Amino acid sequence: MLVNIQSELDRLCVETGTVIKYNEPMANHTSLKIGGRAQYFIEAGSLDFMSKFLKYRSDDAQMFALGGGSNILFSDQGYDGYIICTKGLGQIREIGDLASDEIMIEAEAGVMLQGLLKYVKDRGYTGIEGLSGIPGTVGGAVYGNAGSYGCEIGGLVREVTVINKDGVIRDISKNADTESGLTFRYRGSNISEDALIISTKIALKRDSSERVTDKIKEIFEKKKASQPIDQRSAGCVFKNPQGDYAGRLIEQSGCKGLNNGGIFVSNTHANFFINKGGGSCNDFLILMDKVKEIVFKNFGVELEPEIKIVTSGNVRCGRINL
Repeated sequence: MLVNIQSELDRLCVETGTVIKYNEPMANHTSLKIGGRAQYFIEAGSLDFMSKFLKYRSDDAQMFALGGGSNILFSDQGYDGYIICTKGLGQIREIGDLASDEIMIEAEAGVMLQGLLKYVKDRGYTGIEGLSGIPGTVGGAVYGNAGSYGCEIGGLVREVTVINKDGVIRDISKNADTESGLTFRYRGSNISEDALIISTKIALKRDSSERVTDKIKEIFEKKKASQPIDQRSAGCVFKNPQGDYAGRLIEQSGCKGLNNGGIFVSNTHANFFINKGGGSCNDFLILMDKVKEIVFKNFGVELEPEIKIVTSGNVRCGRINL
C-alpha cells in the first residue's frame, strides 16, 4: 500500500512540477532547528497540485500545512503523515483601487511577510509596517492574526481563498454574515481547521515610498534592540494575557537565563526561548512548563502557548502553521 501511495505521489509531483521528499528532517525547515523526520514533505508549488492532491489522495494520513516554520515546535519523533509546505505559493498581485487613496493587493500563502513588506515599501503602500521583522509567511500570519506595534494583519484582510481537505476552493469574505464570514481575534481567526489558506486580499493606503520605508526601518530597529531576532527561536512562546505582557511576567519572575538542556530563556526578551545548540523538543516543552509554573506561582496567571506544538504527529496546541 505504501509503495502505491509513493508511486501516486511521485507521478502527481512530476505532473505538477512539485518536489516531494521522504523522511525529511523537520529541523531543516524550522527557525528553532528542532524536529524529527516527516514521512512525506511536499513543497507545493501550485494550486493545481494542491487541488489534485487533496481530491485524489488515496489514504487518510494526517496532514499539516507549513509556511516559514518560524513559530512552530516539531517533535524529535517526527511526523507520521504529510507536511505540505506552501512556500512555493509566492505570488503577489495588485487587484485594483478601492478608493482614490486605497489599493487592494492579493498575496499567496507562501509569500514571506518580509517579502510582502518590501513589495509595499517599494510602491508606497502603508498599513502593515508594524509587521516589520516578523518572520514566516502570509498564510501563517493570517491564520494566526500576527501583529505587533499596534498592527494586526486581520484588520487589513478583506478576503481569504482557502482549499478544504476534499480539494474544494472557496472565498471567505470579511463582509459576509457573522455565521460564515471571516473574523479575527487576538492571535487567531475563525478559519476552519479543515481549510488551507491559498491567498489573501489585503487593503492598504497609498503613501510615499520614503515614508513607508522610514517607518519599516524604525520598527525593525526597535525590534532588533529588544528581541533576539538573530538567534534560533520560535518567536514569542506565550500569548500576552489580557492587560499585561507575557515577557514582563516571565522577567519579573526571575526566569531570564533559565535553561533546560540546550534551550534558554532569552536575556534580551523573556518571552523568547533560544536553542543554543543541541536543544530538543522535550527540552523546550519542559522549560515551557517550568516557566508557566513559576509565573503562576508569582502572579496567579496561567500562560497560554502562542507557538504551535506538534508532537508525534498530533497538535498539542494550535493546529496549523501555514
